[in-house]
Amino acid sequence: MKRRSIRQLVFGSAAIMFVMWFASCATAPEADVAQPEPIKEEKAQKPVVVIETVYLVSEEQSWFADGVADERRVNRYDEATTNKLESQLYDAEQKLQERTIYEWKEGLLLSERTENGAGEATSTHRYEYGNSLLVEDRLFDQNDELQTRLHWDYDAEGRKIRWEVYNGSGALLAYTLFHYEGGRLSSTENYNPAGGLEELFESEYENGLLVKRSQYDQNKKLESYTSYRYENALLVEEIEHRKNGTVIRKTLYRNNEEGMPVEITYLDASDNVLERITKTYIARSVTRTVGEE
Repeated sequence: MKRRSIRQLVFGSAAIMFVMWFASCATAPEADVAQPEPIKEEKAQKPVVVIETVYLVSEEQSWFADGVADERRVNRYDEATTNKLESQLYDAEQKLQERTIYEWKEGLLLSERTENGAGEATSTHRYEYGNSLLVEDRLFDQNDELQTRLHWDYDAEGRKIRWEVYNGSGALLAYTLFHYEGGRLSSTENYNPAGGLEELFESEYENGLLVKRSQYDQNKKLESYTSYRYENALLVEEIEHRKNGTVIRKTLYRNNEEGMPVEITYLDASDNVLERITKTYIARSVTRTVGEE
């Protein structure tokens, strides 16, 4: 009998609680692109062309706690850009379970079509943009019927300030508000359709790095919090705590020389391994112009 991934078993019950916070963190649909560190741009007399190296996840392998291989995902990218063209998911027996095809236009992801192992369509995401910012994500089922619609609003600086979820009939299901301090996301508030607060997340930073994220209930009482530890500005440990400080679970990150996480290990409160993920990357050179008006 096929064993389920520990992420489904352990984190499944928490998925609904965190889905609004998690989905809102991405500024565009999934890309598996590691963003390079921002370059400090001083005012220049002439534009300067900069060549940067980015790292793309080419393969991701899941391992059970006993070291037996589980699911494996393989990604294929456009040779001239960082655009992901196809992603294939294989089960532990290396049988194709799922395939996703990505359609792009002028650097923007227009759609994701997912098929099962037999090549039958199961779902399609279609995206819309405003000023190159994602504003709509419509999810359609295998019969091309609308299931959900996500909408984002932004401030003048291009930061997300509101995220809304609608069902296929257009009824509002929930919405999220984002607040910033010092140029960083400071809090996220999740609301029900009637405008009642459901949960609140607050973020704390040190030296520009996220060190703590706290979750509060509808009465703004602490429920849990997650702490983050870094080495050389790279995340190496993430610990989820109950409100009294006891540990729920841990996540350990092992990074390569380029600063990319190549191994992620999930542990329970007693440091028993629950699951391990290994990642392989390919490098691409990206050219951009600094100092353009």
